[in-house]
Amino acid sequence: MHPGGFIHGLLAALAFGGGCGGDPVDPAPVATAIAITPAAATLEDAGEKVQLTATVTDQNGQIMTDVEVTWSTGDSLIADVSETGLVVGGESGQATLRAALDTLSATATMTGRLAPEIGLLRTLRTRQSGESDGTLDLQQQVYGLDSARAGQYAASGG
Repeated sequence: MHPGGFIHGLLAALAFGGGCGGDPVDPAPVATAIAITPAAATLEDAGEKVQLTATVTDQNGQIMTDVEVTWSTGDSLIADVSETGLVVGGESGQATLRAALDTLSATATMTGRLAPEIGLLRTLRTRQSGESDGTLDLQQQVYGLDSARAGQYAASGG
């Protein structure tokens, strides 16, 4: 055998995965993207909930199930988010929710559409000393709300 032929054969075998005992080793998965579903939602009432899901994919586009994202909100008065991605609606307005993992992040938009009179009740309630009977009476007198709706709001801890 010609000495140069041996070298060429060895290089060819190594290049095609042969000669070293098996398949090449796949690199460890690295998170490269995050997506949130749903990407947007509208919460019509204070206390309404929606579950967000963050999907993390690796460099091969495969879903990574063994990673946890960190959730945060841009405005917890409009939409608060738990460590599991459960969003609870609050005030009217728009809030950006973020799922992050290392240097990656994705966002979703939550819109709160609290009925105007409920927003006024919430504001009034925070200014009261906490006496629910007096607050309820004042709410009905000032805003002309029907007792059922004002009572429902007060009972929910609005």
